[in-house]
Amino acid sequence: MKHTIVLSLVALSVAIGCSGCQKNNYAGSWDSSPLDQKWSKATSQHFWWTSQGSQIAPYDYFTALELKDSQELFASNSHFDRLRYITVPEKSRMNPGGLPIGYVKNQVKVDGLDIMGMNCAACHTAKWKINGVDVLVEGGPSKGDTQNFLYELIDSMTQTLEQADKFDRFAKRVGGDPAALKAGLSKWRDRLVARKVRNPIPADNEPGFGRIDALTNIVNEVTAGSLGIPENAAVASAPVSYPHLWDAPQHDVVQWNGSIPNAGIGPALRNLGEVLGTFGSIEIDPKPGKLPNYPNTTAETKHLNAIEQDLWALSSPLWPEKLAPIDRAAADAGKPLFEHYCRACHLPIDRTDPGRRIFAQMHDVKTDRTLNDKLNRQVRTGKLMGTPKMLNPSTVFTEQDLPVNVLMNVVFGAFQAHKRDFALRPGIALNELMKTGKLPSLGQLFDSLDGDVKQGVADFQITAEQLKQAYQMTGNTPPTATNNYKARPLNGIWATAPYLHNGSVPTLAELLKTDTERVKEFYVGSWVLDPIHVGISDVAEEGGVQHYLFKTNLTGNSNSGHNFGTRLTADQKKQLIEYIKTL
Repeated sequence: MKHTIVLSLVALSVAIGCSGCQKNNYAGSWDSSPLDQKWSKATSQHFWWTSQGSQIAPYDYFTALELKDSQELFASNSHFDRLRYITVPEKSRMNPGGLPIGYVKNQVKVDGLDIMGMNCAACHTAKWKINGVDVLVEGGPSKGDTQNFLYELIDSMTQTLEQADKFDRFAKRVGGDPAALKAGLSKWRDRLVARKVRNPIPADNEPGFGRIDALTNIVNEVTAGSLGIPENAAVASAPVSYPHLWDAPQHDVVQWNGSIPNAGIGPALRNLGEVLGTFGSIEIDPKPGKLPNYPNTTAETKHLNAIEQDLWALSSPLWPEKLAPIDRAAADAGKPLFEHYCRACHLPIDRTDPGRRIFAQMHDVKTDRTLNDKLNRQVRTGKLMGTPKMLNPSTVFTEQDLPVNVLMNVVFGAFQAHKRDFALRPGIALNELMKTGKLPSLGQLFDSLDGDVKQGVADFQITAEQLKQAYQMTGNTPPTATNNYKARPLNGIWATAPYLHNGSVPTLAELLKTDTERVKEFYVGSWVLDPIHVGISDVAEEGGVQHYLFKTNLTGNSNSGHNFGTRLTADQKKQLIEYIKTL
């Protein structure tokens, strides 16, 4: 049985293996040995320096700017160190400005100018200092402070425009007509100011190092920015820790709350949304009765697909035992404790199996619910009103809708316009879906698939439940409000502190306390790993950098819930932690 091909719901990206990959061996002070994450140096550098369509400022402007009230360059390594982004010791062909990991020169120019933007490596590459040795963790959560990066860049641009001597030094570095430079700098500064206005943060609760309210930022950029409806903007009051990326392509759903299905076009939609949240943009041009198709976006879609393919080969980091030995006797004793208290939610996985698949365990364990609550608000749909939500032309936007439905329409429109860039396998299109919007039976689905796609689906172990989740994002099935969060396998979890989705618990040892006993305030920003308690070192200052004081009594910061293993003895908790190091 054949059907007209319109969309791939369950077509699968082909996992690219990493046969013969070498271990990393970076210049500088990085420890090069034990993490064994299955990436070559070439793969790492591709991930670090490939542009994805984020547009922050002209490249030459950015590298010529000085900090506010200083002649230190904004792009200096010392400044980026203070912001806790990972600097590199030298320039290279892929990184001609010597910028930190994840700060890139875009392939696409604007008005004839090279543009500087971020890619996912800026927030998803970790650095730890373990017993005096710097260790780089590919795909780990950065401690970068994106919020203050934006605010300080605006301050730098503003003072450069206002102070003649500062502007003269800037103009000399960049070259060209000073009047044109001033007009250009003003234009890009105003663009960043507009973004800041669209994404207000609570006065008493900055995200701090390694956190941002990513989902609210993305939704605000679409519903307030692209739609041009300022009142749709919400306060970014649900900051979450940057998640780690190993095993991300192998998950059935992504986001801390499992809100985005990850089969078929799911990764493309997720990555397109990420660009919009990190200084990218899109023009929305809906047509009544037509599926969304929005070609005008800054997203570099071919590069997004290539970066996603990098992640298929990434393995979780092994505990660096040569730097901090594991107590093997304690770890052996901790294994049955893990099996009893942790395994049901945190499923075991073979980190090196290229065919590994992860089915999310979604539970309400009474952790902070601010993130989930923010998704249930309504926004005005503006020019989307009366147009299809996503797949089903008969399911249209009314005057108001959930922000996630608007977001899905927009990123699907970008995908639809650039779908060839994502190199998906041949897809399915069910006429039943287009006519009725109803979920077909699994039997109907398989009847409609070509042989190679059938095998792809079988390989992915697709289930009826996954298909149901995929249809929820089409607007055909309304989402159910929950406070569920995703429990992931714990391989490499040692490199991802602080813990819980909002980063409210500094160490594994603290997580094994009852939520009433856990520390109420702690500092975030240190690169020094606590190898005993496994997590961040709680110090107020390091290398002249004042760290962020995390207060768990503020909205979005609660450290409540996840009261598992709390009744273990002190020795048993130590044993459990030693075992978790081995995963």
